[in-house]
Amino acid sequence: MQRNLYIALFVLILLIACIGGFIGGRVLLQRLQSDFTARDEVATPATGGTPVAQIDTPAPLPTELPAATEGPRPTATILVVPAPVTDQPPLLQTTPEPTWTAGVALPTTDFTLPTATVEFLPIDGTPFVTDTFGLTPLPSATPVGSFLFTARPVRYTSGDCPGTYALGIVADRSNNPLPNIRLNLVDEFGNAATAMTKPGPGDTGRYDFPMSGPPRRFYLTIVDEGGRALSPRVEILHELAPQEGKGCRWVDWRRN
Repeated sequence: MQRNLYIALFVLILLIACIGGFIGGRVLLQRLQSDFTARDEVATPATGGTPVAQIDTPAPLPTELPAATEGPRPTATILVVPAPVTDQPPLLQTTPEPTWTAGVALPTTDFTLPTATVEFLPIDGTPFVTDTFGLTPLPSATPVGSFLFTARPVRYTSGDCPGTYALGIVADRSNNPLPNIRLNLVDEFGNAATAMTKPGPGDTGRYDFPMSGPPRRFYLTIVDEGGRALSPRVEILHELAPQEGKGCRWVDWRRN
């Protein structure tokens, strides 16, 4: 009995739910229809034609701009500042060029330069003035063509030397022999030799160059350590006329 009662209540509740759902669905359908109808009325024009989307078309730009009306231009104003009144002549004033009359000497001006002096400031701060500079004159240059040594004429002999030699002695102004004087002997083909005067006792100031080979010319000079000539060049004939067969060639030097 009780089970039948539950079944009847369940059926009743289900029936009520179905009726409520039907009524609610109908109310919702009517509302949706009313909403769509309102939208269609807004989108459809009053004339009843087919609705066409309207596109805003911009207004065409003018091809030419209207010419601007030019008004009168203002006149430029130059500001003039008056120069101050002074006793000096204006800066832009030019001095007229002097004129010259034929036959009249132009004036000249002599300038006298003061003598230069040097002022010194000692440590105590008391200045004093000295006299003008006393310039020491430089020694005069050696004249062109002058040397420290000169040679006597070459003497050609035979048998008074140990072979074929250019030899001699170098002395000072008092004829004292000078040791360690450098001499340079070179032939006409550029072959050169160097010798020093001897410092030993009995041979002080003496030198000798052995000479050999075919006939040719030699040149003898006294030089310094850098090879610069201190004497004129002396020519020596080696087996050349008129000195053939004379193997001893004596060249003595003296300091000027």
